[in-house]
Amino acid sequence: MRFRIGVIAAALLMSIPAMAQRPGSLRGKVTNESGTETVMQAVIRIYDDGGFEVAKGSSDIDGNYNINPVPAGNYTVKVEAAMFANFNMSGVNVPPGRPRVLNIKLKEDGPTVLGDATVTWEKPIIDDDRGGRTFDDKTILKVASRGTGALLSLTTGVVQDEATGASYFRGGRSDGNAVFIDGVRVRGATNLPREMIAQTEVITGGVPANYGDVTGGIISTTTKGPPSVSFGTMEYV
Repeated sequence: MRFRIGVIAAALLMSIPAMAQRPGSLRGKVTNESGTETVMQAVIRIYDDGGFEVAKGSSDIDGNYNINPVPAGNYTVKVEAAMFANFNMSGVNVPPGRPRVLNIKLKEDGPTVLGDATVTWEKPIIDDDRGGRTFDDKTILKVASRGTGALLSLTTGVVQDEATGASYFRGGRSDGNAVFIDGVRVRGATNLPREMIAQTEVITGGVPANYGDVTGGIISTTTKGPPSVSFGTMEYV
């Protein structure tokens, strides 16, 4: 009996990180290149860095599509539609817990066969609906200092007190800030190994409602999922 209880408890503990992950979504509209006509029944596929299909969907009669859920991360989006050239877009970032809007324009396929239209998408430093910045894993590894303090120093609107180490978002009180890891609010020491971080989002204004009653800023970190191969790192300080 004790053995069964131990196995059930271990299974529940192992499932907590997976339940804490807050998936995002990808949505938008598919139109022709000039944007004058919508494209229906376009197939949108999402691939990870390893080339595996993570999710897919299709546009409706108005050209709208909504793929949900999508795990947070960077992906390649491929679109196929009749009478249009194939569309590829790499570096599409899906944030945790909220949708990424991606409107797609397809080139009409003429008498000759056109090749794939490849577009490299760059995420803006500041989102349209809020102030802040998102750091991916490659950027975090290049930062000279360690910990979230180094990321806050690179974010506009954040002031750090050198004496106390407190952070003030746009003049707000430091005790109004909140830290989330995989969608779970945490307190105390929150430094993670840099190799475990998929991305960290610093929100200085326009905090989404899903984060609750927060009067200051948000530091939201998404950790990497389990890798398909074992890896390790070594750092000398």
